[in-house]
Amino acid sequence: ALPILGFGTYQLKGRACEDAVYAALEAGYRLIDTASIYKNEEAVGAAVRRWEAEDQTRQGSALIMSKCSAYEMGFANAQQACEESLRRLGRESIDVYVIHWPAVAKKKHSSSEHRWARHDTWRSLEVLYRSGRARIIGVSNFLDVHLAQLLEDGVEVTPMLNQVEVHPFFVPNKTMDFCRRHGIAVQAYSPLGGGPGSNAARATGGAADGTKRLLEHPSVQQVAAELHRTPAQVVLRWGVERGCATVSRSSSKVRITENAGIFDFKLLPEHVERLNSLQTDDWAQKFCWDPSQIQ
Repeated sequence: ALPILGFGTYQLKGRACEDAVYAALEAGYRLIDTASIYKNEEAVGAAVRRWEAEDQTRQGSALIMSKCSAYEMGFANAQQACEESLRRLGRESIDVYVIHWPAVAKKKHSSSEHRWARHDTWRSLEVLYRSGRARIIGVSNFLDVHLAQLLEDGVEVTPMLNQVEVHPFFVPNKTMDFCRRHGIAVQAYSPLGGGPGSNAARATGGAADGTKRLLEHPSVQQVAAELHRTPAQVVLRWGVERGCATVSRSSSKVRITENAGIFDFKLLPEHVERLNSLQTDDWAQKFCWDPSQIQ
C-alpha cells in the first residue's frame, strides 16, 4: 500500500538532499519521492541506507518512488531508465515507478507521437511490474483524457497511481473523478501550492508564489488559528481528507517534522468548506506544469 504521506525531493541536491531525506525518515515519512530528472537519486539512496543501517528492523520500511522522464519515453528507453535509476539508488527493485509526463520531450504538444509513446512506455512499465523490478507502477501529470486513451489503447495492468498537482487553489476534479472510477490512487504534489520554484512563480518574477499566497491566505490563517495548527498542517490535512496521498517538500528540519504532524486532528465541515472555497479565489490557479494542451 502507498503511504499517505510522502516526502518530495524536487530541487534538493547532494548533501542537502541526503540530510533532508534522513530528517524526513526520522520524522515518520515512509515514502521518498525522486525522479531521474531531479538528479538526486544517489543522495536519496544514500540517505535511506544511512537511516536503515541504524536499526535492522528498519530494513525495507522506507519506500522509494522514481520517475521515467519525458526524455526516456518508449519501451526500450524506459527499461534502461529504470535500470539506471536502480543503479543510482543502489537498489535491486523500486517500490513505485511512474511515467513523469504524458509527452515526449522536445515535441510539439499537438504531436500524435505522444499518445503512442505513452502506451509504448506503459507496456515497458508493465514488464518491470511483472518481473518484480517495480512493485507499484503509475503515471504523473496525466489528465483524465490521457488516462482514457491509455486504457482504450489496451493495458494489462491499470495504472495504480496518478501523481498530480492538488491544493486548495487547484483541484483537478475531472481527473480525480476518473481515477476514483478506475481504482487509480491520486497522489498530490505541490500540496502547499507551487512555491518560488514553480513555473508560475518563475514566469512572474516570484509574484505567483502559490505556497506563500496559500499559507498567508486569511482563510487558511483563520482555520489554522482555530485548530492551533500551522497553516501548512491545515492545508496538508485538507488534501488527506479529500482522499489524496500527498508529497510535501521542505529543506527545513523543523518544517519537515511539522508537516508530518497531520494525523492527530481533523478539520470541521466548516473548515473544509472555507478551504474548498479557495478554488474560486483571485489567486486560484495551477502553478506547476500544465499538460492540458498535450494530445
